[in-house]
Amino acid sequence: MTKEQLESLKRLGIAAREMAIRLDVTAPAAKVEPKRIYLSGKISGLHPEDARQNFLFAEREIFTLHIPGEVVNPFNIRPFLGIRSWICYMITDIRELSTCTHAAFMYNWRDSRGAVIEYFFARFIFKQEIIWLAS
Repeated sequence: MTKEQLESLKRLGIAAREMAIRLDVTAPAAKVEPKRIYLSGKISGLHPEDARQNFLFAEREIFTLHIPGEVVNPFNIRPFLGIRSWICYMITDIRELSTCTHAAFMYNWRDSRGAVIEYFFARFIFKQEIIWLAS
């Protein structure tokens, strides 16, 4: 390309940019789906306060990793029909997991029947992104 052609292209680019500003033409914003992150880890077999503390630490870890989005903590979910049994908690947890875009698994998830089931659903049924947490 000659110097004149380059100058002509430069002027064309400036004119197009000015026209877009005058007409208020902007590229459409990319649609960003808000993230919902489901926390999973061992609860059964732990003292309730220790388990709650583990989940709070995991929630904090997600925020320190700068992952934007809503965190779904199983401790904040009421059991199915209000019945406090393992299976009723699993029913509501799987339902909540199905509404999330990501699933975050804590270090102790393999020691939990429920978390292993949640992993199966997250990975193979709902095809969610998996986040591995250190806490």
